[in-house]
Parts: sequence; structure tokens; C-alpha cells
Amino acid sequence: MHISNTGHRRLHNTGHSRLRRALVVAAAAGLAAPVLTPVAGASTAAAAWSPAPAQLEVLAGTGNPTTGLDHGSFRLTRNLTGPVAVAVEDAPGTNGGRFAFVDGGLTSTVEWQDVSGLQSQNFSVDFGAWRQVFPDGQVPATGKPFSPTALALAYTQRTSDGFTVYASDPAAGYVLGGNDGSSFVAGNGGSGVPVPGPAAASPLHATALATDSHGILYATDSTADSLVAIDPVTKLLRLVAGTGKPTALADPRALAVGADDTLYVLDGNAVVHLGVDGSRTVLAGAGSEHPLAAPSALTVGDDGTLYVADGHTVSARSAGGAWSLIAGGTHGRPVLGDAVDSPLGAVTGLAVRDDGTVAIADREARQVLLVTPDQPTYGIPLEAGVHRLAGADRVQTAVLASQRLAPFAHTAAAVVIARADTYADSLAGARLASTLSAPLFLTSGDHLTPQLRAELDRVLVRSPRVYLLGTSDAVPSTIGQDIYALRPFMNADRVAGFDRFGTAVHIAERVRSWDGADDTTPLFLVNGWNYPDGLAVSALAARTGGQVLLTDGEHLPADTARYLAEYDPTGARTVPVGGVAAEAVENDIPDAAYDNALDNAIVGADRYETSALLASAFAPATSSPASDSAGDSDGDSVTDTPVGLATGENWPDALVGAAAMGILDGPLVLTPTAHLAPATADVLDLLSTTPGRISTLVVFGGTNRVFEAAQREAAAYIS
Repeated sequence: MHISNTGHRRLHNTGHSRLRRALVVAAAAGLAAPVLTPVAGASTAAAAWSPAPAQLEVLAGTGNPTTGLDHGSFRLTRNLTGPVAVAVEDAPGTNGGRFAFVDGGLTSTVEWQDVSGLQSQNFSVDFGAWRQVFPDGQVPATGKPFSPTALALAYTQRTSDGFTVYASDPAAGYVLGGNDGSSFVAGNGGSGVPVPGPAAASPLHATALATDSHGILYATDSTADSLVAIDPVTKLLRLVAGTGKPTALADPRALAVGADDTLYVLDGNAVVHLGVDGSRTVLAGAGSEHPLAAPSALTVGDDGTLYVADGHTVSARSAGGAWSLIAGGTHGRPVLGDAVDSPLGAVTGLAVRDDGTVAIADREARQVLLVTPDQPTYGIPLEAGVHRLAGADRVQTAVLASQRLAPFAHTAAAVVIARADTYADSLAGARLASTLSAPLFLTSGDHLTPQLRAELDRVLVRSPRVYLLGTSDAVPSTIGQDIYALRPFMNADRVAGFDRFGTAVHIAERVRSWDGADDTTPLFLVNGWNYPDGLAVSALAARTGGQVLLTDGEHLPADTARYLAEYDPTGARTVPVGGVAAEAVENDIPDAAYDNALDNAIVGADRYETSALLASAFAPATSSPASDSAGDSDGDSVTDTPVGLATGENWPDALVGAAAMGILDGPLVLTPTAHLAPATADVLDLLSTTPGRISTLVVFGGTNRVFEAAQREAAAYIS
């Protein structure tokens, strides 16, 4: 058989002028639209630059029901029986502060967690180790054990102690405080309503605690429907609201103090704001426009954002009054990842740091959780101009690309790891990286290099998804273990088939699921025994929501054939890229798919023409509005396109470029080392012609891979 001159193949001539006309025609036609048109949910520049959703992570607790807490182990192995309260250290110069929490199963210990590092530093204040002694030397007659359920931290310049920890046991009728739990006592263990005067002589059943900027301790007493304030220096108690005061309270159960020292109280099923002038404003719940079903906790940030736990959700109210869900929505065991997609159990405490990180005490889940705020995703666009990404070797080039695409730390929610000395798994793996908006790293040997280890530690979120491409012969399990040492809460997934063809199918299945691919997105076929076509098509696959499959040279392997038969029996979506893949289609594809698949083939005279034809699909149609546009000197709308340039004579730099350009939403074009190929120059000219404009050129690899002369020739097309 031979490939008949149909479809796009009649555009692919070796003559330079004919190729130029072919590029123009192909771009105007959208390259077999609708097969190769951008789809919703595929990688686009706008999507790559948007904030990442808030992430749910674990501060402490495995979620296992085992009683006890191991003070000397990592938080991954710490078993909690039911955290009931959480607070944050917010002193000046504390870099966001540590969180402290009380576990209901440890009747007297407050635990601290320093989340600035992976191996959390653990501190404790053991209230049970100190037995309260009255001036006459007698232990309180109640003899009740002290089991704290409320917690507050205070920082005041009036003392040299720095932080004071306050904990309350409303059943026992005491609030204890101090660095060792012995320097402050409020409550006398008896029944009754709070009485102004010495705090240690007054009844007090404090259900919630909070401190203001001056170190004053506030406490709610739901038994007496009261809110009190206690001066830690004079040890005197005064009534603020509730019984005996003009501002009435019905059932005060939770409490927070704003940066301006105003008070927020969860009173029954309503959240109320108590102004310094004695005013009472309902912000949520009964009597407001934001109903509450079963509120249980609240906290407020320095920026005035109010956080409220209601049932199995945590919502935020901005200072302007707008509400938004930040975590939860259904009842169940928390799931790491996007916070709004995770269930929650029974929320018993909230605290927020000045960086917007929210801690959630989930008694039912036996964990203290963290919700990290929205942040830039992996894939920040590069500034307009020329950039060269070149490391000392292929591993370092991938590291450098990650550093440039993710200048902000902890922005990659996933990472793809591939073998450094072969391209087999990476042909489809670059597409996986673009789907995940994740860096693609190369590794050799049994362990991470120090440079790669450092970059993974910098760029990954605390609970990342880690994808190892290929079998353990390709990427050893020890690589996963090295990453686990950096991120104990990672979710690891080895994506592997029996061979490179099966691995590509496994990747395609994931891409199809995650990108929401439908029955029109393309299925690109490339030669699995050579790299140029597979690397050049990856960015176009990202733009169109397509998947990348491999041929076994001029034949279709069984895994690829099965995938095509299931998802494209007519061949309407199958796009062979390159002459070898087209031969495989001609040789092995079923008759029902034969004509359509061959009509879709994109075959240049060589690798440079093929990559140019693929890149031409990024040229905007004249009649289409620009999604990221600016006006030229004539007032016309133009579309900026970033373009990647890599040598077609070797694969490592092009592999890094394929993954990066899939995220940046621009084509990767191949060139000989010394000078641009004519086809490469033609497509750069096309992309730079109104309504298109090349804003950014990214050269992958050193000057020994893409000579400076070739870079200068390409840079001439930048507007």
C-alpha cells in the first residue's frame, strides 16, 4: 500500500514556497476543524495563570482511632483521639506562627506544631502535671481532672514571658494559663454566674477563649450566658456582655477577637459582632441573610475575614460581607487536595494565621487540618522577550524550567517523574504534565540528585500527587521514597504498562478522565521509536484536549489499537503525525476508520516541516476575537503567542520544552542546531503575522544545542 494524496497530505510539499502556502491554508482551515480546535478544559494560557484552589492538608493526626500521641515522631504517625480546639501563635516576627491544639484524648496537654518545616517541631504545656494549689496549700475540693476543651494564646509586651497559653475545662470550672500552666488561674470550680473581682474567686465555665492585642483574655460562659474579660496582670474579672449587661447573649459557645479588638461571638445559631460601643450586629444565622444550620466554631483574620464552621463546611465572610466556601460540603473523612471537594467530620475549632492559612480541628476525623489559601499555580507566564533555559545537563534543564515557570514556592500540586536516558515514556508523559499543570522532571540512577531534591522541596505543595512514568526499571521505587521523605503526605501513582505503548495508553486514560475529553478531541498517533513528532505534538494536544498514543514503528501495537477501537472506531478523531505513524494507520487500522484517519494525517517532508505544520494550528483565525489581545498601531486586535524552540537533533531539551509549552499554551518548533530550518522560519513568520504576534521566545537547551545564530534568527520574529 501507499499513502494516497488526500486530506492534509496534499499540502505537504517539499518546496519552500509551497510549504509556506500550505501553512497559511492549514492555519486558516483550523487544521481539520473541529478535530484540532481548542476545547474547554484544555490547557490554555488563561487557565495556567489562574489561582490554584485552596488545598486541604494535614497538620497533625493520622485519622486512626489509636489512643495516644507520640511526641517524638513525625506528624504522619501521630494518632489523635479527637482534637477539640486550635489556636495560632501570632506574635511579631513569628513568620506566620505555630499552631497549637488540644486533643480530647490527652486530658491535660496542649500540643504545638511548627508548619514551617516538614519535620514539625513539637512542644507541649502539660497542665495535668501541675496541680492547682490554693494559698492555704490545699488542692481544690472538687478533685476534678482538668480536661481542656478551649484554647487561647496571648502575646503581650507587658511581660517578659512572650506567649501565655490559656486552656479551659468548663466541666471542671477552671481556666489555667502560663508558660507552664501554673501562673494563672480563673474560676473557683464552683457553680454559678461569673462575679466581677478576683478571677480565681469567681465561678467560670468557659466554653471558648480568645485574647486581644493587649493580652486581655476573653471567655464565654454558656452556662451563665455571659462574656467576661480577665486582665492577666491584675487577675481581675469583669463582665462584658450577657447576664447583667445591656448586650444580651443567649448561648455563647465560640469566640474570636479581631485585629481592632472587636469581638465576634457564636451565640446560639447566630454569629454576632460586638462593637466597642456596645453595639450588637448579626452577621450570620438567625436574623441575617446568611443562614446557619449547625454552627460550631469561628475565627477571624487580621484582614477582617470571618471564618465560620457550620455543619460539615467552613465558610469565609470577607470584610466587605461576601461569603464563600473554603472547605467541606459533605459529611465524611477528609480527603487531601482541593479543600472545597473534601468532606469534613465534626469541626470543633478554627484558627487562622496572618498568611490566610486556616487550621481546622476535626474531632470526628481525629485530625487537625490545614486549608492553604489560593495561590498562583505552576505555570506563570514568562515576560515578553527571549529566554534561554539551559542547565548543565538534561536534569538541570528541567529544574531550571521549573524555577522559571514557578517563581513562587509550593505552587505545584503534582509532579511527573520520567527516566532521563530514554524518551519512551516521556513522549506521552509531557502531555500528562500539561494536564496537571505540573513540572516534568528527569532522573537517572536510584536517587534524586541534590539539585532535583532541592527543587522538589521548593516547588511542591505539602500534599502533592507524584506520578512515576514507567516500571520500576525505568524509575526506581527509591525515587518515590526520596520524594516521600520530603513530602510524607504525598499521593504516589506509578503510570506504567507492559511497555512504552501500554504506558502511553495508561496516560491517555488519565488525560481523558481529567481533561473531560469528549468525542471530538483528537487522538494523536506518533512513532514510539523516535522522538521528534511526539515531542512536537504535545503542546497541540494540550491545547485541543487530545491524547498522545504511540505506534510500533509502521504498525499499531495491540494496546494502541484497542484504545482507538474503543474511543474512535470511525477514525474521525485519529490524527497520525509523521510519515511512520501514517504508515501504521495505513497498514493496521480497520477499514471503517481508514479514510478518516488518513485524511487527518499531518506529515511533513521531515521533522521540521511536521513540527511547523503542528505549530501552525496555534495561529489565530483572522475573524476570531483574541483571548489575550492587545491593539497594534492600527488599532487591530492581535493575539500574543509564546513559542518554544528546541533542537530536532536530540530529545532531552525538546522533552522539557514539550511539557513547558503545553502549560504555557504555545507551540514547540524544532530546528537544526546551527540555523532555522526553512519550515521553522515559515511558521514563525505565520505566527507573527496579524492578528498573531509572537510575544515570547523560549529556547530550550544550551548554545551547543541551539546555536546563538539560530536564536537570533528566531528572535527576529518577536514583535
